[in-house]
Amino acid sequence: MCDSCYDAINFYALPLTIKLSPHYLDSLTAAAEFNGPLSKLIYEFKYKNARGMSHWAADFLRYTTVMPVCNVITAVPLHPHRQRDRGFNQAEEIATHLSPLMNIPYQPLLLRTQNTVSQASLSDKFERLDNLSSSFEILVPAAEFSDSVLIIDDVTTTGTTLNECAKVLKAHGYLQVHGLVLAHGK
Repeated sequence: MCDSCYDAINFYALPLTIKLSPHYLDSLTAAAEFNGPLSKLIYEFKYKNARGMSHWAADFLRYTTVMPVCNVITAVPLHPHRQRDRGFNQAEEIATHLSPLMNIPYQPLLLRTQNTVSQASLSDKFERLDNLSSSFEILVPAAEFSDSVLIIDDVTTTGTTLNECAKVLKAHGYLQVHGLVLAHGK
């Protein structure tokens, strides 16, 4: 990313406020606003198979955000069909590259069981909530691994996806679940 593009990014200084009820996330941090050069980079990363951007994304998160204290890093899972179509899970790519930078182990903790429509295609908060209801299952309960999780995704708007993941993790013994994303779209 060139200097002028980097200068065009609107960074967030504080964690986001989630307007969901019930609320399962302990915090949600976004590095920047989803627009301009950052939105173009994320699009290339996700839809143009630019997997190499995951290294940049992990560095970007490390140097532009305050990381919550956690014992394990995980990622929002994609449904196997969507992952097969895309060729990779962008959130998992970021998380696996962030893990050694933060000296925190990466562990897949969730499985996506329903191939829902893209959250980005839904504008209503209630449609988003209904779309993801019962879409995730636990792979590793907390008693076997950790009590505090940092869950990574590329973009959030309402926080619904991360909140649904946090709901499942907390139902299986995780005490704290923090979300971390590259960008927040409105």
